[in-house]
Amino acid sequence: MRDIVPPVGFLARCGLAAVTTSCGLLHDMSVDRTYPPEGRLVRVPLSADSNQQSDLQVHVIERGTGPSVVYLHGNPGFAHEFFSAQLPGGASLVDDLTSRHHLVTYDRPGHGETPRSRAALSIEEQCRLLQSVVQATCQDRPILLAYSWGGALALAFAQAHPEDVSGVVLLAPIVYPDADTILGIARFGIAHPVISFVLYFPFTLGHLTFGGWPLGTAITRSEVEAAFAPSTPPPCCREFLDEATDRWSTTGSIITMIEEDQELWRHAMASRDGKSDLGYDLGDAWTRMVIVVGADDERVRPEQHGARLFEERKHAELDCTLWSLPGIGHKIALLEPGVVLQAIEQVGAPWPIWLNRTDVGVQKSGPSGAARETGDEP
Repeated sequence: MRDIVPPVGFLARCGLAAVTTSCGLLHDMSVDRTYPPEGRLVRVPLSADSNQQSDLQVHVIERGTGPSVVYLHGNPGFAHEFFSAQLPGGASLVDDLTSRHHLVTYDRPGHGETPRSRAALSIEEQCRLLQSVVQATCQDRPILLAYSWGGALALAFAQAHPEDVSGVVLLAPIVYPDADTILGIARFGIAHPVISFVLYFPFTLGHLTFGGWPLGTAITRSEVEAAFAPSTPPPCCREFLDEATDRWSTTGSIITMIEEDQELWRHAMASRDGKSDLGYDLGDAWTRMVIVVGADDERVRPEQHGARLFEERKHAELDCTLWSLPGIGHKIALLEPGVVLQAIEQVGAPWPIWLNRTDVGVQKSGPSGAARETGDEP
């Protein structure tokens, strides 16, 4: 009987795959060494009905004193993704904010310095995780400052725990089931789980292969910069661009991104069909809300998300303000940090000022020349 000898080409391809995969893993480890944690790890318990087997170690950053503001990052994202933002004149957004507020920001599991959970967290589990972070860090009812994917989490949390929220500021929020926004591979995985499993390994292997190579980092870098379009990244964002490129080209980041988009799609569809207890109308007329969108945002189109949410709240006669920023894309906090500060201050304004409503849905001049629609008169 002849010996079965694998073809030389097959062995060569296996060797190449092993080398390139090793390069990807080395890149992942290099990122961990290059960007040490800026905050501390907080042990966060999940409720008994969670599918997790133990508590989670969550990376949390706290700065400043005063009324609390809790930041919810996007997907992908990390806790300090907006820390490099500078106000006109060169002042730091974070320094200005923390001079008057207690800022809390954290990495969701699989992002930044928080380890991945054993299984993907549902939106309900993310809400419980957020509640644990709030209870561990805040002595008051915080304002939720939520960006992109974090917007859906903020809305779900504010409905589930209105007693724990004093107001919500949404920056370019993802709200509704939008096929143009949610990753196609995430939607496919939900509709075809078996086929997705077969495709999932090659996809991950491909990312391991190219993630640490110039091709992989160049693709990631271009995607990060595209989020600023039609603007270009300000000079102060150089460190953010470098860190985002490195972090978001790691294996864990890409897997977490797909899993979170899958959970968001499930949640959005269930909310739309009335099959989820966590919808989007908040059910609480006293939850103050400011929505800030980039009028030229091609990543999360305002008319499909932020502006649509404003119209629904206005129709329900709930207090809400919409600021639309001409010429601005998706990265609002890094492009218009002054507007973010104004939105936080408006949500945190005393009740008598907030409740002095004289008109609904009137076009006004907003901050930095932005077009503003409002359901209130601050």
